Amino acid sequence: MARSYIRGIVYCMFDEKAGPIPAVWFPATIRKDVLDKVASESMALTISTAKVTKQLLHIPLPQFNLKMLVKQFQYCDRNRRGGICDTTLAILFDEVDDLIFYEYVHDFEDVMDKSAVKINAIQEKKSGKNEIQKEIRQLNDELENLIKTLYQQEMSQSDSAAFPETDSSAVSNEEIQKKFKVIVCGDPSVGKTSLISRFTRNIFKRTYLATIGVHLTEKRVAVNDKSSMLILWDIAGQSKFSTFRKQFYNGTHGVILVFDVTDPESFQDVRKWYTDVKSSVENVVGIIIGNKTDLDTDRQVTTQDLEELSSELGLNGFETSALTGENVELAFKDLAGKLFDN
Repeated sequence: MARSYIRGIVYCMFDEKAGPIPAVWFPATIRKDVLDKVASESMALTISTAKVTKQLLHIPLPQFNLKMLVKQFQYCDRNRRGGICDTTLAILFDEVDDLIFYEYVHDFEDVMDKSAVKINAIQEKKSGKNEIQKEIRQLNDELENLIKTLYQQEMSQSDSAAFPETDSSAVSNEEIQKKFKVIVCGDPSVGKTSLISRFTRNIFKRTYLATIGVHLTEKRVAVNDKSSMLILWDIAGQSKFSTFRKQFYNGTHGVILVFDVTDPESFQDVRKWYTDVKSSVENVVGIIIGNKTDLDTDRQVTTQDLEELSSELGLNGFETSALTGENVELAFKDLAGKLFDN
């Protein structure tokens, strides 16, 4: 593993006059437009909700072909209104390396949590930016060492995922007969991202990581000797992203509507998602997925409920578990077949 996977680390603060600003960063060569965008995007949710999210946020910066993992935190400052200062710590990386930072988010979370505690201590002691700069440099070294360790672990296994040296499953465009854009919709925390991960990489992440805007994944699917590429758009379910969703629907071929079988409200909201999609997509080809069947003792939506909704909307219904993999591939392949037939 010769190359570096970290493109930069940016520590941002909320200035009472200027708003979100980049305060300390590494390396020094990060462009100003990138720094300003990191500051505004990394603090957007804190500003809009007045809450600090404990989990790492996964935020795209498509105009720079970058993404970032963001840790939100606060430190005490009696000189500020409210006695606290909102801050973020953002790790920048190339879009193409997204899978590394997604699959190993737990590992990055541990390192960034420790760094946030150290930076808070520096701020509260008013030790100055030089001390924060040292901590960020040290964080960069720790992250690079962590990635190196993860790389070595994967390379020692027969089925490497996030660090493929060669992609033996890659297919030329000539072999792929069709490409279909598929949007995956549903309320927050129903398991959309976990379903996609299970289908595309055969992995399952137990930690819920809120999708910011949209996350794209490609998967080749063969059905009845027909080869297609599903381009899966994991659409954020949070209401704060509702104004952006319409533009993501453009050019859609298929839709997957997901609900949680333990959450009746998410089941009722499937109709709302269907109506929302249908307002932009004239001919809706899709399926409905009732996820988390492994939580049988907590189940509140029955198989009959799903069958009735499927009949009402004219879409096939499937019950799945992203945890065990039950029916996941069956559901996605059913949609792929319908898209070909359509």
